[in-house]
Amino acid sequence: MVWFVLLEIIFHFIFHKTQAYKFDGVVLEVWSQLGGQARKALQMLIKLLGEALTKADLKLILVIPPPITNEGKPGMFDNDDMKQLYAYVDYFSIMTYDYSSPERPGIFKCKQSNILLK
Repeated sequence: MVWFVLLEIIFHFIFHKTQAYKFDGVVLEVWSQLGGQARKALQMLIKLLGEALTKADLKLILVIPPPITNEGKPGMFDNDDMKQLYAYVDYFSIMTYDYSSPERPGIFKCKQSNILLK
């Protein structure tokens, strides 16, 4: 019950600020901040926000940690999360930049495996 009240407060704040400032939409980066915890609550928030933004002709971009780590292990965001959310999100931004450094400016296979997630 507490989660639902918090989700409603967060949803209304984001949605109304988006309209008040005449933004084109929202780039929401929250998944990795919670370390993969509270999945169902996050999914509910993203669904509420996605539906409302779509009705208002606004966009939702969800920033997600890589579903597959640079070591090939499952990440914090998985196939079930994608299946639950893809209909509510306009674009996903995968944080593969975490795998880059001056010595290796990008790991193509890792990035490719995250984009081709089945």
